[in-house]
Amino acid sequence: MKVIESTGERLALEDRPVFLGVFMAIFILGFAWRGISDALAGDLSAAFGTLALAIGTTALTFGVLIEVVQLRLDRAEGLIRLRRTKATGTREESFPLSELHGAEVESRRAFGSGKRRQAATHRAVLILGADQRRVPLSRTFARGRGAELTAEAINRWWRPISNG
Repeated sequence: MKVIESTGERLALEDRPVFLGVFMAIFILGFAWRGISDALAGDLSAAFGTLALAIGTTALTFGVLIEVVQLRLDRAEGLIRLRRTKATGTREESFPLSELHGAEVESRRAFGSGKRRQAATHRAVLILGADQRRVPLSRTFARGRGAELTAEAINRWWRPISNG
């Protein structure tokens, strides 16, 4: 997640999966190109099938897989707002800021073959309430330091008040 705003009163982070969106758009344009080529060659049944596949893949990708996540921690409101936006709609959850115990990184090991034999993937989670429930900021796990940097940004913003 990228830090959008960091002041003493507010921390706002956002994750926009631009790379995945661009990659999927290029992939889908390949299907569309093939469909147009089939149509120009006179093979209309192949053209309609390919274009239907392109439209279906587009709907699946942008309706289900592509999600913008926004996190806002606000001292003045005393709230944490977690908003998830997809093509199918927006879902927002709110939590009292007083319940925040910090942020951590949740990790998972994937076992495969070759270079990715033991690839670790991560996601940032908020630790909330007396029961220490974990609220993931992402539905998926990813490689790299993104989850660690997100947790560090949240903890750096939250700790000065909580320890003082």
